[in-house]
Amino acid sequence: MENKNAYEKPITLKNILKFAVPTIAMTVFMSFYTMVDGLFVSNLIGTDALSAINLTAPVIQFL
Repeated sequence: MENKNAYEKPITLKNILKFAVPTIAMTVFMSFYTMVDGLFVSNLIGTDALSAINLTAPVIQFL
């Protein structure tokens, strides 16, 4: 089988899932990480630290 560029392959469900599944998995993982991090920070440090995380999180994700 010859090596083809991923964008030259035909569009099938298998090829779409090959790109989509890792992205979906990382999004779910990052969501759980953010929730657990928020719980620990708010319980151990306080609400000011939780507010700081919530204000800077969009900037960090944008980068």
